[in-house]
Amino acid sequence: MPLTEPAMAHHLPLNAIQLRPHDKSTARPVHAGCGQHGATLIELMVGMVIGMLAVLVIAQVAMFYEGQKRSTTTGSDAQVNGALAMQTVQRDVQMGGYGITSGLSAVGNTVGTTTVPFMPAAGCAIRAMLGSTVATEAPPRIAPVIIDDGANSAPDTVRVAFSGQGNFAVPIAVVPPAGAATVHVPAATAFVLRSAVNLGNSQGDLMMAVHVPADTTIAPSCTLFSLNMNGMNPLLRDAAGNETEDTANPLGTVADGTPLYEGVAPVGGLRVGPRLGHVADATSSGVWNGDGATPLFPLALDGPGPAGANAYLVNLGRPADFVYRSYSVNTIGLAVRNFNATNGTAASQDLYAGIIDLQAVYGKALGTDPTQVTAWNAADPALDILDSAGNTINGWSRVVAVRLALVARSQQYEKSEVTAVQPTWRPNGVDPVTLKIDGNADWKHYRYKIYETVVPLRNMIWQS
Repeated sequence: MPLTEPAMAHHLPLNAIQLRPHDKSTARPVHAGCGQHGATLIELMVGMVIGMLAVLVIAQVAMFYEGQKRSTTTGSDAQVNGALAMQTVQRDVQMGGYGITSGLSAVGNTVGTTTVPFMPAAGCAIRAMLGSTVATEAPPRIAPVIIDDGANSAPDTVRVAFSGQGNFAVPIAVVPPAGAATVHVPAATAFVLRSAVNLGNSQGDLMMAVHVPADTTIAPSCTLFSLNMNGMNPLLRDAAGNETEDTANPLGTVADGTPLYEGVAPVGGLRVGPRLGHVADATSSGVWNGDGATPLFPLALDGPGPAGANAYLVNLGRPADFVYRSYSVNTIGLAVRNFNATNGTAASQDLYAGIIDLQAVYGKALGTDPTQVTAWNAADPALDILDSAGNTINGWSRVVAVRLALVARSQQYEKSEVTAVQPTWRPNGVDPVTLKIDGNADWKHYRYKIYETVVPLRNMIWQS
């Protein structure tokens, strides 16, 4: 068997082996990255398109998420602002009338053996002048809540007033001074209390004198004045009706606290107590007086039966603590205007943004039960003069509740329409009434929160 070339080479000596020269025509280059090839232009363009599509999708997802987040966040802000706005108004309305509507019973005031029928002073116009300036910012009348109904379903204004007296706020009965038929005359400088004690009144308190005429065709007289206790000692009246100042017991009590007049039958069946003074000069500065056109107390405070049975005083507390606020809606949101009884001015303040509507109605007890609401409306309570049985009533004294509605709008403008119809509320608790929110042409592109509540006027109910 002949040997093949490799086998023959195996048996040849090393120096006999012939090496063939390198054949350039058959040589292949050797690369470090064996098997890898470069990208073509088409491949680069395809990759860029895929990358741009991925960025676009991510951006769309991020924008959608951010939009949802803004809608949720602004919706939450509207909900919070609406809830806080409603709570703020509701809190003050609940306190409405404290200390200023507490009058004598609407069915009559019993003094001794005489029962004096009269109308309570709720709703009477307040005459107010600070120094020589008419206080136009002062409350216009005695009322726990006053609703200024907006024209053509525009937002209402809700005004509340209550006493800042820290201890208690009760009517203070007064009696005529010696030799007088009435408890006060225009030239007088003080009131005489029926009680033998001072009832916590102190120098500088803001007071209100109330006279409810027995003749119901005559409007009650209600006047603010500053309390002046300087030199106002209690009065002692002897059997002959003569009065002298009690300088030994300026508080109207003996050392052990027993009232001076306990067990003593005062002349005319009325106690004679401490005096509460006022400044009768309308030109005095820094004190509450008359309105300048007429004396401080234009009517002689008298009444049928025991003289002065229909007159009483109300302590409104320190001037800085008396509360009279007006809630309304402006271009920003809910705003409040606070009256300052110290200087007779008022200042406005923005409270909560995004509140675009405020609506309110009175809850009126026009039946025979003065605590049971029978009608809900915003009409002036002074027009309600008869109950369901035909009895004459004072409509302001029958306002025992307030129904409130408030609309809060989100600040986020939505590209698509998200609100199809205007919201409604039920002023009478049954029938829906539209809340007008279409003042903005783009109103359908916003979201809204509606708040509605009924606030009982406990200070009116408790005295009924």
